[in-house]
Amino acid sequence: IANVTVVSASPLTAAARVILEEVTHVADIHEVVDDRLIGGAVIRVDDRRIDGSVTGTLMRLKQKLYTEI
Repeated sequence: IANVTVVSASPLTAAARVILEEVTHVADIHEVVDDRLIGGAVIRVDDRRIDGSVTGTLMRLKQKLYTEI
């Protein structure tokens, strides 16, 4: 892992930052606060994207509901 970007609705806690540093070892960690996410976080690890935000979850639910109609 070379680069990790965490976009969250609020700043990471000190405990969360320590855990992230332990898991990623020597990766460059960048933190971005985006209040549009409502809650949760979007984590980018190199070229992978993990969307655990409330906004992302609601968007996926909306898409699923539209495809089932």
